[in-house]
Amino acid sequence: MEKVMVYTATPFVWSPLFRSDVDQCIIFVSNHGIQKLTLDLANHEKYALPYTIFTCSTLTHLKLSRHIFKLPQNTQFPNLVSLQLEHSALDGHVGSNRNILLLPLLETLESRFCVDVDRVYISSPKLVNLSILRSYTVTFQCFSLNPILKRITHLWLDGSSLKNLGSVPVPDRLALPLKLQSLKISDLKISVKHISCALCLLRNSPNIYKLGIDEVVK
Repeated sequence: MEKVMVYTATPFVWSPLFRSDVDQCIIFVSNHGIQKLTLDLANHEKYALPYTIFTCSTLTHLKLSRHIFKLPQNTQFPNLVSLQLEHSALDGHVGSNRNILLLPLLETLESRFCVDVDRVYISSPKLVNLSILRSYTVTFQCFSLNPILKRITHLWLDGSSLKNLGSVPVPDRLALPLKLQSLKISDLKISVKHISCALCLLRNSPNIYKLGIDEVVK
């Protein structure tokens, strides 16, 4: 078996029995060499992933919706290539103030409606594709603090995430130039803030050759 997908189509109330069933699914994934896992839970309470998921060395593709990452020490998905997070929260390491997620083979990271993503140091030297959609915590300051933002070559932002980059003063130049080759901006609203943030990214991306902009039409 290569792929496991768990969906709930309508909101529900968490019960210890259902939580136990999901936990057992995670244990099954960890013990049977599953490579692709999708967990999409249509509930209002975020599900805290059991620690066994963080020891699964066979996962290459992971898609999670409405989850909480409570990171154990030295969290590492050694073979994960693609990580998609939606309506999820990244919590700190248990017993530590350091938030480090080791993803040595990760190439694609997508974050939608996620919180605290700016507080986690993601070590992923192979990351090239990054999507940040409906994020209100990632700012231009993160480009100076988080190395993955200096390394990516393909970036996708929506209008709200682009605007929030400028919640701190928009710099003329970043500390180091970006390696962006393509930039996609969706749901763009024409405003001084949006345009100034977009121009900052372009000024600091000498290698960019592809630009896509999808404007909001009222």
